[in-house]
Amino acid sequence: MINVNSKITSVTVYKSKAQITRTAEITLPQGNHSLLFDNLPVEIENNSLQAQGKGDAVLCDIKLKSISFRDFPDAELQALNVEKTKLLDSITEVKNQIARLENEKNLVKKIEEKLTHSDQKVSEMDFDVEKWNSVIEFSLKKMEIFDSEIFEAQKNLRNLDSSLSFLNEKINSLGKPKSKTQNQAIIEVEMKNEGSLMLEISYLVRNASWFPVYDLRVSTETKTLTLHYNAMIQQQTGESWENIALKLSTAPIHIGGQPPELAPWYLSSQVISTRSESFRKGKLSAMTNQMFVKEESLEEDESCEEDKCLSDIVVPNAEVKSGSTSVLFIISQTQTILSHNEPQKISILIKDFPISFRYSAVPKLSPYAYLKMKVKNESEFPLLAGETNVFLNSHFISHSKMNLVAPNEEFWAFLGIDEGIKVEYKEIKKFQKLEGFIGKKRKEFFEYLIILKNLKKTEEEIVIWDQIPISQHQDIIVELLEPKYKEETAFLKKNEHQFLEWLFKVKPNDEIRIPFRFSVEFPQEMYIYGL
Repeated sequence: MINVNSKITSVTVYKSKAQITRTAEITLPQGNHSLLFDNLPVEIENNSLQAQGKGDAVLCDIKLKSISFRDFPDAELQALNVEKTKLLDSITEVKNQIARLENEKNLVKKIEEKLTHSDQKVSEMDFDVEKWNSVIEFSLKKMEIFDSEIFEAQKNLRNLDSSLSFLNEKINSLGKPKSKTQNQAIIEVEMKNEGSLMLEISYLVRNASWFPVYDLRVSTETKTLTLHYNAMIQQQTGESWENIALKLSTAPIHIGGQPPELAPWYLSSQVISTRSESFRKGKLSAMTNQMFVKEESLEEDESCEEDKCLSDIVVPNAEVKSGSTSVLFIISQTQTILSHNEPQKISILIKDFPISFRYSAVPKLSPYAYLKMKVKNESEFPLLAGETNVFLNSHFISHSKMNLVAPNEEFWAFLGIDEGIKVEYKEIKKFQKLEGFIGKKRKEFFEYLIILKNLKKTEEEIVIWDQIPISQHQDIIVELLEPKYKEETAFLKKNEHQFLEWLFKVKPNDEIRIPFRFSVEFPQEMYIYGL
């Protein structure tokens, strides 16, 4: 068995997995050989291991093998144990120092006792005051020095004991050696002649993913959008990807050597009410919260063979290969993604787009006009659904979301309120009439006035939204009185939810007054909910 040194050279990250490619070069003699790729991550998907190579050889077999082993103390633990040994030596040294000082202190005490408590009688002639004072002074100074040095040594000992306790906690936190599992790839090759062999193995791993994020930087002066299209990549596969060629794919992953089998397809009956769902989707308040509006959505991505259904398109920041239902982004520079599960931002595209502005207002619900922009995706890049950070003239506006936008597709984005457009909603009057002699009916009238004022120095395009009630009973008749509506025009539209949409171009300092009236007719004995 020959152990092969390999290196990760490229990675393709999918929505929830990644395909790793390792390469190795080795010189082999003629004959059969077993080549071992060791220390592969435990997160490898079963049946995903593949191999190919270049050289005068035949690939005979490839298999994935899992092995268990004891995870012995690593370098960090060994360093901590070395530090612990040094601390223990220092503690022993300080303890010995304290013992020596105590012995010297006791020796001075014994000398003092011998001189001051002698059994022999001391004559007055032998008693010399200056000598005795010298002895006492010497003894006191010595005792003071010993006490100070012992105190400092004991303080040092306490600090060393504290450091030792902290170090023991760190060592214990690392735990005892544990059993671990890792994968190995074993490749059987037959060398026809002695020579060099270039090998490449690839495998799928779990715990890797990516998702798009956007910075939308809008300039009202130049009427441009600078779009920063980024990918957030995170992985915890057990191996770091250092200086690798990186690709990002939207295709789902299917592994297996044969197609899946069909199961019986049964139908059963069930009554389903769709009224509440359609009403929820048609709520007028959703208009002010909507970030991106598109006429159509693209179907979900499907897998395809990259070499057959993907075409190359050169772009400034990255390369994109677009299939019928999947996209592959090829990042232009090598990248390093560590295995710590922290999101890392990678730039896909930075591009300027021309934009046009329009204001949108729902006076019934909000007294503000909301600025929004219209953008056409003039790049070859599909803008995948993802989170956005919106900036207007270098000021942060909001976080929001982007729906899927295909190349050459238009979308709208809201940019917050603009108090340069004033919107006022007035209730003029509300009254009712009784009609008919037999089977009397009640008819209620509602009259409102919407006032628009453009305080800006430029002509602005403004869309106003309102609504009339939707009858859900044959005896309830709702009639729009003003504005008169026969068919959709560029000025006035009405949809299936009975939302009214006015479009105005308001000149600087102009004011537009929009009368709005409708009636609701119903039997007198009927009580109406929601009116």
